[in-house]
Amino acid sequence: MAWRQEIIVGVAVVLVAYVFCSASTEQSITVDGNSYSGVVVAIREDLDMAQCAAYVNSIKDVMVNASSLLFDATDNKLYFGEVFIVVPAAWKDCGEVHVNASDLGLNWDNAHIRLGPRHPVFGDNPWTQQPRGCGQPGDFIYMSDTFLNDSSLGSQDKLLVHEWAKFRWGVFEEYGHLHDAVFPSAYRVNHMAFEPNYCSNGEISGDMGDDCKDISREENCSFTPDEMDSNSTVTSSLMSVPFLSTVVKFCNSSDHNKGAPTKHNLLCDKKSTLDVINQHPDMEQRPVNAEQNLTFNVVRASQPRETLIFLLDCSVTMGEVKGRWEFLQDSLKQFIIVEASSEISVGVVVFADAVFKSCGPLTLANDDNREILADAVESSEVSKKEKNLKLAIEKGVQLLSGLSGELVLVTENLKKYLFHEHLVDEAEGNPVWPILYPSYENVSSDIYEELANIVPTTSVLTVANKCDSFFIGDDVAHYQAVNNYETLTGHLRHVGKKIYEKVASDICSKHTCSLILPVENSTKYEADFFIEVLYSLFETPDDMQITVPSLVLKNKEKTSQIFTSDFLQNTNYTVIISKDYVTTPVIVSLLATPKRNHSLEILVWSSQALGKIQFTGGSVPMLFAMVTKAWSHVVYADVTAVIDKDGQNITLTLHDNGAGGDITGNDGVYSANMVGLSPPGDVSIMVTATDNNGTARLVRHATRTAPVNPTDFACCGSQLNLADNLLENPGAFSVFSSDLRGRLLGDQPNTLPPSQITDLKLSQLGHEVTLSFTAPGDQLDQGTAESYEVQYWTAGDSNLKDYVNKTGTEAGSVVEITCTLPDCDIMYTFTVTTVSTLGLVSKVSNEVRGFVFCSSGSRLSDGAIAGIVIGSLLGIIIIIIIVYLCLNCDHLDDLWLWQILTCRCILGKNDDKVYNSPPPRSAGRNDVIRNSSSISKPIRNLSDLYAKPNLDAKKNALRKKQEDDDDDDGGFSSQHHQRRNDNLQTNAEDNTSQRSTSSTINMCQTMPINQVGLPPASNPPNYGPPEYSAISHRGSHDNYGYEGSANDECGSRHPQPRNLRINTQV
Repeated sequence: MAWRQEIIVGVAVVLVAYVFCSASTEQSITVDGNSYSGVVVAIREDLDMAQCAAYVNSIKDVMVNASSLLFDATDNKLYFGEVFIVVPAAWKDCGEVHVNASDLGLNWDNAHIRLGPRHPVFGDNPWTQQPRGCGQPGDFIYMSDTFLNDSSLGSQDKLLVHEWAKFRWGVFEEYGHLHDAVFPSAYRVNHMAFEPNYCSNGEISGDMGDDCKDISREENCSFTPDEMDSNSTVTSSLMSVPFLSTVVKFCNSSDHNKGAPTKHNLLCDKKSTLDVINQHPDMEQRPVNAEQNLTFNVVRASQPRETLIFLLDCSVTMGEVKGRWEFLQDSLKQFIIVEASSEISVGVVVFADAVFKSCGPLTLANDDNREILADAVESSEVSKKEKNLKLAIEKGVQLLSGLSGELVLVTENLKKYLFHEHLVDEAEGNPVWPILYPSYENVSSDIYEELANIVPTTSVLTVANKCDSFFIGDDVAHYQAVNNYETLTGHLRHVGKKIYEKVASDICSKHTCSLILPVENSTKYEADFFIEVLYSLFETPDDMQITVPSLVLKNKEKTSQIFTSDFLQNTNYTVIISKDYVTTPVIVSLLATPKRNHSLEILVWSSQALGKIQFTGGSVPMLFAMVTKAWSHVVYADVTAVIDKDGQNITLTLHDNGAGGDITGNDGVYSANMVGLSPPGDVSIMVTATDNNGTARLVRHATRTAPVNPTDFACCGSQLNLADNLLENPGAFSVFSSDLRGRLLGDQPNTLPPSQITDLKLSQLGHEVTLSFTAPGDQLDQGTAESYEVQYWTAGDSNLKDYVNKTGTEAGSVVEITCTLPDCDIMYTFTVTTVSTLGLVSKVSNEVRGFVFCSSGSRLSDGAIAGIVIGSLLGIIIIIIIVYLCLNCDHLDDLWLWQILTCRCILGKNDDKVYNSPPPRSAGRNDVIRNSSSISKPIRNLSDLYAKPNLDAKKNALRKKQEDDDDDDGGFSSQHHQRRNDNLQTNAEDNTSQRSTSSTINMCQTMPINQVGLPPASNPPNYGPPEYSAISHRGSHDNYGYEGSANDECGSRHPQPRNLRINTQV
């Protein structure tokens, strides 16, 4: 299989203004019976237009094959039923195009499956952006055109189902990654063995890498499965080995490998992939079907929406509180005259039970058009009738006829609207932004949610109803709170795609105020800025004087004044306010546009659409952000979010470290749990990213692959390991998101435990191991926890044991805990839990394993083991030889040993000039290796050692020894010894005449025996130098070779005979 399948999860390629709503694309897919409806596959416009028909046909082929596989893998419960293929709006020759997608709001940027060119980061490899947890949907799937058209690159249908499972059902890969300490390619099952890190219904055959021999480093052990016949019986799992031709199923509870350290096991609490899939709403009470029915709709992409039609509710409810309608009028006039871009067109519809006024749409490039639209708003009055939304939407659609635009419905939600039949149909596919001004939290907004769901890029924006009051004499006057005015203007900027940041603000609640608005870092903003002064209808301009030195009054309405300047400086801007009456507060704000880094852009989205951020009692949603440059992403940046709710700011730190709420480290997706917020209510979100004091780096290339080809590198389970040559210094930067608007829904969450530790690692030196991980927070990934508890168990004892506690540190910091392994040749498994300040305990971390060998602390190499075996065998052979020589030394002689030492044993007998006769077969145990002289000397050097022995002297010594033994044994072998004694006596008598001193030999007399074992002659021969003579070595009481002396019965002094001492000198 030639294709190198690489996946990099989580790196966004979306560079559009509405990327923060990309998560909502999943919600537009529905399940009708057994089929998925509304699946959108889009083609990017920079591909080859001439290949449009080929792209469409290839998409159909892949979707048909993937649908069949999906149907089989889910036991005939799910398949792809309705698929929209979106082609670029300007492309021709794409075959039959069924409908214009402008009516559906579909384009490449909000498609579920996105087809683009070969990616400069990912190459031709499909991947899924999935920054959420188990069971939660991903953002989108990306495929290259080459992958789609070239079948030799891999099994497209299997890979699409593999990615669909991650995108739709929130399951994760069931394979490991080389050099990943959290999700290794192979893992230790005991202190001597590894297993491949897969989930399958049969043993997967393959090759363990050479690094597996160094089992002290688990992450370096690699496993390469065989592709063909040897694994032909394996049928699962599609999340682990989709490259095997026989694999068509997901792992179920019966064959799931709970012990494998995979990302799926960690994030899904060791449930099988099929168990997680079966718990998804897609599978709930889904009937089994025998047939599939797949239809395709080819549509053209929608154009950028450059027209806004405002539908203003002037019904009776809008006039019930003083200032409510006036705030709506003045905020829209301020947007049209001062803030709206000159590149858009605006239309206005004023309605109640009928349409009272309509105007436009008119382009705002002309100032006169701005005035015309503002006058249309100003001249409208509150009606005495109830509202009719159907008529308003019909009119708005009529104004949009033939244009690409959006409807902005501004209406109250203080009581439930009952006449909502077919409102979605009336919109005819056009996007609708419902702005509920004012709104009660306990009044249903379902109809407005339905309108917002027409396209995934819109959401419901709310302004919580708030009225203030003051006394006029004995009467109480009620008015719409100025805070509502401020929120409403923010919503209008949001739908108009205007990005402003509140640099400074203050409130005046006295007769006279001198408010200071400081600017400390003007270089962060564009030069143009304005100061906004908001007040209630009771503070009329005639009763109030407002002065802003050095700024120009740009617009003055009943309830607001705008002062502008084109040169923002680091200074204190002063606003002087003088009022005749103290009735209501005046809110003053300085707003400026953050400078855009033309090479970098920050993108923001959430785990749900920002328009409906759902909280529960046991969970909070996630906030995500990316810093991008074209197709690359920035890592190691400092990313924070400021969330404003009802004037109270909460700051969150977003992390890209693969810990806490972040799924994959260094993938460019920064994540944070939205802790500290209380639903319901509206919020504004501003995300800032900086270069982190020069630490941030731009990733130019990275790889992330599913194991389609098992011989290819598959990386990035816990984080992307980015080599230095892949990183580029982007320089100093500080980028800002737009001022995003969100709506919090659901229940107030309970106090939450710390996040699960998902990046526990172990390093080891002998018996000492160091556990390291990223600190969770006190609640999820925010704050500082109380402590961390380390537990362990051993291979022979599965009972969990507490090891040590450590005090908590700030979330996001690196924690290290040192432990000592008490025993060797035992595998220890460690986990860590986090305890909050309130005593709540986190989930158990991922597992890490360590051990120590009893012998050397590390496993011996194969060469060392072979050397030990061979050396042991040689040692045994040598011991056997030594034992044999010791037991048979009496049958060996000096000449034989001398031949071995001089290597003469390898010569033929005739070749040995020194001696070529057979060696003697006997020798005494008291033998000494001699030199070549006739008399033995002690061995003092190598020359003595290798000197040829004197065999004659040896034979005489042996004969004399036998005689002495016979004398001692008292008649042993009597006949033979008697004859020998007779001969000896005869010889003694014959020699009497030759002796200088006569002596009668009797049985009590013992002839002196010299060192060689020969009887002494009258003239002792010279045995060499004097120091080695027999006599010169004796002292007065030292008879060499005897144990002492005594007088015999004849009065002669002779030494007592004794056995010769064994000479052990060699």
